Amino acid sequence: MNKIIIIVVVLLLVLVAGGYYFFFMGNPQQTVTGNNGSVSCSTYCAGTGGKSWNNELPEEWLGAKCVGANCYIVKGHQVDCLCERSDSTPYN
Repeated sequence: MNKIIIIVVVLLLVLVAGGYYFFFMGNPQQTVTGNNGSVSCSTYCAGTGGKSWNNELPEEWLGAKCVGANCYIVKGHQVDCLCERSDSTPYN
């Protein structure tokens, strides 16, 4: 019985810690590297065809936005983009 209580308490602590992280630390972010520079990072993070560009972002994300520097500049060469999960802004 004590083992069950300990397991339940540990699981609750993990859930609380995870909720704390997402509430105070914001949405998860991921750097993507597939942008060949023909579009801005803002456009790249926003996706195409209802999913992330080149399927680089996690499937469970419903949308993303650029949060890195130079989100609106078209580089003309390969560029890394910092995207943040934004389920309230679905992919294009």
